Amino acid sequence: MRVCRDSPTLMSSIARLFCLSLAVLLTVTADTAHAQAAAPAQDEARQLLEANKVLQEEIKLAARPQPYVFLDLAQHTVFIKTRGVELHRLPLLGWQVTSGSLPIGACRLTTRPSVSRPQAKPGEDATEHPVELADMPAAYQVLCDPPLLLSVIPPLRDHPGAWLAGTIHEWWLRSLSRVRTALTAAPARPSLRLTLSKESAQALAWTATDGMPIVVGPAAVPK
Repeated sequence: MRVCRDSPTLMSSIARLFCLSLAVLLTVTADTAHAQAAAPAQDEARQLLEANKVLQEEIKLAARPQPYVFLDLAQHTVFIKTRGVELHRLPLLGWQVTSGSLPIGACRLTTRPSVSRPQAKPGEDATEHPVELADMPAAYQVLCDPPLLLSVIPPLRDHPGAWLAGTIHEWWLRSLSRVRTALTAAPARPSLRLTLSKESAQALAWTATDGMPIVVGPAAVPK
């Protein structure tokens, strides 16, 4: 008879627990649906802000005679421009953020690609062997300010030796950056890797000058 008296109480507790679980489930489902609906709007707003920032940087650079590089990641193209006018375009085979977050905006070169200059024979004038486009490297790393490590590496299938050397050098520079960050508590330097054909990489290295502006575009453009 005791079991019979406790049964209504037990059933009532189970019913309340079921109703509470159902309410929590409905609340979580509604919150999830709201977050999913809000995500596209947030992404579009972020893309608009990034596109506007890049546009403002290009307007500033277009007012000066100095050439600059525009990395159009969304269109997989590297543009070389001056006064806002396109001088040359290089197809970007791929890109990857290897450290930190994508640095949208403008920066300036603080180092240039290292070049193996032709060696003059004894008694020859060094000016008789000027540096040519073919002397430019196919894999190299440059540093920018604000801090950015920009690596240019050819495809593995086309130039495995240059790819391996460039990858090792990139890894070494990133390791040094991490050590510097740990010792000085400075912000980590973002790293961006560009995959270009040998010819395009050499053309980009040929264009590079001290303090040359580089504009990094967003990965996607607003629709």
